[in-house]
Amino acid sequence: KITIELEDFIDVRTVKDIADEISRLTAGQKGSDPHPAAEELDPNLMKDNRPNSSKDEASLKRLVFANAAIELKTSAPLELSPGESVLLLSSDGNDKVAEHAGDILRTDCGVTPFPMGFMHEITNSGKTGHDIRTEDGALRAVDKIADLFSVSGMVITLDQKGSIRSGSMTDVSQLLKGFFLLLKAFFKSPAKKFIVLIYSADDIGTPVQLLAEGMLGLFLSAAREYPSVQFRTLEIEKDTDLRKAIRNALDKECAVVERIHRDEKVLTSEGHLAPSVFKDSSNLNLCPGDVVVIAGGGAGIGSCLARCLAPFMPRLILLGRTLIDPGGDPARPLAEPASSGTVTMDPRALEITRTLSDLHASGIEAAYHTCDVTDPEAVQAVLEEVIRCYGRIDGIIHSAGILRDGPVSRMTLDDFSMVTDVKFSGAWHLFLSARNAGLKFFVGLSSAAAIQGNPGQANYAAANRMMSALIRHLGKENKAVRFKALMLPPVEGAGMADDPEIQALLKQKGVGYIHVNALAGLFCRELFIAPAEDHWVMFMKKLPSVKTVLRNDSTRSLPGGDLDSGLLSFTPGDFPMIEKILHLDLGQEKLEACRSFSLEKDLWITDHRPFKFIKHPIVSATMVIETFMEAARILYPHLQVKGVRKVRLMDMIECRPGVPRPARISCCRAGDRLEEVLCDISLSAQEISPTGRLTERFALQCSGQVILDGGGESPGKGFLDFPIRPDELRTRPMNRKKVLKWYKDRSGLGGRYRVIEFLDGTGPGVIQGRTIYPETCDFANLVNAKYQYSPYLFEALLQLVCCHIAVTDPSEPRSMIPLEIGEMRCFRQVRTGEKITLEARLRSQTDEVLTWDTRGLDDQGETLMQIFGLQMKWISD
Repeated sequence: KITIELEDFIDVRTVKDIADEISRLTAGQKGSDPHPAAEELDPNLMKDNRPNSSKDEASLKRLVFANAAIELKTSAPLELSPGESVLLLSSDGNDKVAEHAGDILRTDCGVTPFPMGFMHEITNSGKTGHDIRTEDGALRAVDKIADLFSVSGMVITLDQKGSIRSGSMTDVSQLLKGFFLLLKAFFKSPAKKFIVLIYSADDIGTPVQLLAEGMLGLFLSAAREYPSVQFRTLEIEKDTDLRKAIRNALDKECAVVERIHRDEKVLTSEGHLAPSVFKDSSNLNLCPGDVVVIAGGGAGIGSCLARCLAPFMPRLILLGRTLIDPGGDPARPLAEPASSGTVTMDPRALEITRTLSDLHASGIEAAYHTCDVTDPEAVQAVLEEVIRCYGRIDGIIHSAGILRDGPVSRMTLDDFSMVTDVKFSGAWHLFLSARNAGLKFFVGLSSAAAIQGNPGQANYAAANRMMSALIRHLGKENKAVRFKALMLPPVEGAGMADDPEIQALLKQKGVGYIHVNALAGLFCRELFIAPAEDHWVMFMKKLPSVKTVLRNDSTRSLPGGDLDSGLLSFTPGDFPMIEKILHLDLGQEKLEACRSFSLEKDLWITDHRPFKFIKHPIVSATMVIETFMEAARILYPHLQVKGVRKVRLMDMIECRPGVPRPARISCCRAGDRLEEVLCDISLSAQEISPTGRLTERFALQCSGQVILDGGGESPGKGFLDFPIRPDELRTRPMNRKKVLKWYKDRSGLGGRYRVIEFLDGTGPGVIQGRTIYPETCDFANLVNAKYQYSPYLFEALLQLVCCHIAVTDPSEPRSMIPLEIGEMRCFRQVRTGEKITLEARLRSQTDEVLTWDTRGLDDQGETLMQIFGLQMKWISD
């Protein structure tokens, strides 16, 4: 029952120091706990602390933030003694809130307030003040604090007269650095007990709030290093009872740092689960040729995000501080040692060179500029050059960042400044330089440390919190631009925490990494699908529970939809061929799903009995393709389906009345192409016995690949020997009446699947016909089901080649069934009632298989769908 806190060991240096400190703590505690617990560890961690334990495989979660009430059930006032001093820091020497706070502490607690200004040098009239925006002024204030006797508390009041509100972003950044030095000085006081920051609700959306958020980030990390000190931020209104608010802040019973006093309630910001709802169309469109600037984009996480945007075919401008050799060899392994006498290339420079090479090989226009985002002139010069070249900047991704970790007591001003300048000042410089260039989106990569702090990362937490606040502020001021701050946990495979020792330590502490592939998927979903008003979003698998913040990740409120992937929910009508998501792994880019085919639910099945000699209808190839496409789209909801390739249809899936036919769908990414995403898909159906009973075995029925990209317009390449010439047609046209007779005589196809309207004629190896795209209701329980492509056009192209034999050789007793599809591309959805011309050419034939190329065109001659290498197999009773 001995509690060891981090702050007890921050300054030890030797093994003897450690032993002496443990002896002191043991003698002093005698089984008691003098410090409030800073965090609650998962009891399961005590059972198995192996870094690769399966407990890290928890599902990914998406959290957004809203105010929630703080429950104050009991009271445990902080004990302050007469004679102790409390430092009152205010921007102005006549700050009434600071004076009132001092009077309350003097009257109620008997302490001695010591006022000090922090924005002006004051050395007369019995008042003290220093401009902590300068390092010299901050150091003079530090010296003054060191001279004070027994400082037990610090109260900071912000901008009651507008001096910070009217200041610049540079002032905000410099003030945060100055306060960091003052906090360091305060932590040296042996009597330290509390720090309270107070600001007005009237200053929401101003630089004051940005500073308050930066301080909150600093407090959240410092609270985990110094659990014996109470850290509080108070947002108050004009009529807030300040005495009650301060009393509440000095209560030890509730350790939550952020306090918002609003309408006589005490609130704080709480993260809660909020899966996004899938929407097929987004108000954010990233088009081919759009210009995206990625700070920190040449390596690490930035490189990953550059690659995940490649399917949209943007022009990418990557910024970084690393100098690269234009002649560097991108094929050289990153870990390859240099031979004796040669100069080694910086591994980061080599990674940037490789990123550029991969993007160029995929047809992406990409350039790298050496640019330090903390330098406003350098950022402005580069972005002005980008605007001169391309005329606009459509998006900015701020993924730049550095680490200078260490406990507050050992962290230097340079350590603090470098981290905050890259995150906060870098974001501001990027926005300023691009705000009039046609921005569509601005995304900043933040950290979970900004939400709940992290010991040893006070600078990183403060920097990310203040940058996130800036992004939220800009989002409210610029509603036409999508602003997002993504609070990320540690990332595996890239990023600053991708180190085996750090991973082992964090996993022991209950932190779940997300894979860089998962991050790419999360980023794209958030950018293109999630609500624009969710400016702050946190992704996590597992994070340690801490008492200093509220986080509700145990219950979920689904906005709607029967398909739930944990991060995104889908309405059944959007994906009618998928009934349940069994497993989704964004890191491995895999999906497992299921559905059952039944005559009662799937109305389209009844009409699909292509051969008279089969007793029961079968699942159509068109709907198998739709199932494939839906699975791939659920895995990549931000992309658009463009077609399929290498599809093999191994067996027919028979459907009998009253016997649903369960099926499993597997989907995973194939290859490493950037300009298009390929997914390997397979469908296995539960086998059925000759007596009509389902067995326990699932058999593979069909497989293939789905093609996805960013959805830009891509006209069909077409076939060299199309269109079919009139002189190639040797047989007479066949009108609708004759076509229906063929359906009746040669097949069991019903209404939905009688899609051929007219045949213009056939010739040696050619056929031409027409279809009118039907309006159908294909599902008993879904009225407005949507398809990923136009299945009845695909069906018409399949049937067109079957008609060739029926017309040219009516005596042929056999029928044909699709066996393989080399590649099918769809270029746009077909409208109900649209008239379509169908064409097909025979490419090769054997005794068993005929291979065709075929396509459908609209009335303007534009290709709607084309199929290369359609293999049709003879089948007979």
